[in-house]
Amino acid sequence: MRTSTIILVLALSCQVYAQTSLTLTRCRNALDLIIAVDGSNSMGEPNFRLQVTSVSNVVNALDVSQNNVHVGAILYSQEVEAPIIPMTSNKTQAVQGILGWRYPDQETRTDLAIEVAIDMFQMDGRGGNVPQVLIIATDGASTIPARTLAVADEAKRRGIQVYVVGVAGARNEIDLNEMQAVASSPDKVLVTPDFQTLESTLRNAAEQICISLECGQAQIDMVFMLDTSTNVGPAGFQQLKDFIIEFLFFAHIHVGNIRVGLMTFGDSPMMHFNMLTYIGNEQGLNQAISAIPYRGGGTNMAAAFQFVREQMYTVANGDRQAAPDVVIFVSGSMANINTAQTQQEAEATRAAGIQVYGLGVNLPSMQDLDLVTSRPLQDNRFTVANLAQLQTIIQPIYSNFNRFCADPPPVPACYMGQTDIWYVVDISITAERLSRFDFTNDFAQLKNGLIQQINIVLDPSVSNPGVRMGLVSYSDQSQRVVSTADLSSVSRTAQAVNAIPGFIGVGGSNIAQALQQITEPPQQSQWNSYVAMVTPQSAFLNLQAVQAELSR
Repeated sequence: MRTSTIILVLALSCQVYAQTSLTLTRCRNALDLIIAVDGSNSMGEPNFRLQVTSVSNVVNALDVSQNNVHVGAILYSQEVEAPIIPMTSNKTQAVQGILGWRYPDQETRTDLAIEVAIDMFQMDGRGGNVPQVLIIATDGASTIPARTLAVADEAKRRGIQVYVVGVAGARNEIDLNEMQAVASSPDKVLVTPDFQTLESTLRNAAEQICISLECGQAQIDMVFMLDTSTNVGPAGFQQLKDFIIEFLFFAHIHVGNIRVGLMTFGDSPMMHFNMLTYIGNEQGLNQAISAIPYRGGGTNMAAAFQFVREQMYTVANGDRQAAPDVVIFVSGSMANINTAQTQQEAEATRAAGIQVYGLGVNLPSMQDLDLVTSRPLQDNRFTVANLAQLQTIIQPIYSNFNRFCADPPPVPACYMGQTDIWYVVDISITAERLSRFDFTNDFAQLKNGLIQQINIVLDPSVSNPGVRMGLVSYSDQSQRVVSTADLSSVSRTAQAVNAIPGFIGVGGSNIAQALQQITEPPQQSQWNSYVAMVTPQSAFLNLQAVQAELSR
């Protein structure tokens, strides 16, 4: 049987995890919700009545009660119309108030509705871990767009999650750009074609307040790195702990697939519990997080990343070989201890296959957060102006988790740190014959496989300036086509692979001589350095010589 011996190099640094897909959805019972309803003259009385009925039906379907959903409602046109439905746990009172509204038939002062909603949340909202959500229903652009955007920004700054539901209608007067600017994120903009379908769209908006983990059976080894430095302060640290508990509410800890460890860092790192301590024990996990003391001190990110890599992610502390390693790094400070080593330790952590999500709170600069976060930054880095906004980033992170159960799993873009990769490729007549007989002429399948690996490094979504590549081709004789010391060695290797065979030698495969072409050492001793040999099995007949060169 003809076989090829291939050492796959990139898998050492980039792991792909296939999981069975099972969606698990969980909703926070406690929720403060305000629905702002447009009463402008663009819709007409019949459509206004349809809108009122839709909103009342959605409220009627919610679990409005003392301990669960509190709901309020606002009707706006040229002004905010009376009666305003104050935040209440009385469903009947809310529904009757909404059904009693009269059609104002004037302008679209969305700005006034948002202002009133902010005041209502401040006066009647429960605060703490209870999310505050504003759903704005409208069929057109606001009367004063600049003011609408300004007050929407203020609402979001206060941690209010803003959804916008647009009704296109026959006249299609909605302003999608304005809707996206007002909403907390693009996924919180929903458009429905008419008022007959508004109710189902409003229900979709309400359901988005829940969080779905599509990878319900995904195994994830998760470690929280929590900033406990002086800059955070005792009150701020308590809010960080509350956020972690809120975040983990949606992780289905009771199922046992997601394991959680937690460490803090200030002057030095400290483990509070590892990933084995609270498997399946959600209550115990929450109690342990609540009991973590505030420490104060400086901000030693370098020591923290060395600690998470060497101490938290060990088999003894619950790390599973088949589960992706995910760090949630939460910081409200800039590094001020051992700062020169921050980038090196963070890169070593990511190069070990650990995915780092960076969460920054009121940071004066993104410099340190960018150094430590996995690439691409737009998917893995999250920043908020204050601690109240942390809730808004829970959903995007869980959405990112869903990639762990893609089927088939994608080849990930991968940050590889400082790495040298040598490809040693057999282009003898024997190898060409195997390629021709088993696949197609001219090494097509071989080249395709190598290019797919190289493209992981060339992926534009991830910067890999520290990766160097070399290519040696050989049969009876060998030649070093690209050296790791060459400029643009990765792109040059890709070009050279596409040009294989370059030449076709006769006779056997002298792999020992080919390995002698690798003379460039890693630029620094701590760099990763790999050799990938692509050759027919018969090339290993002179195994002793090959082993001698590999040892060298």
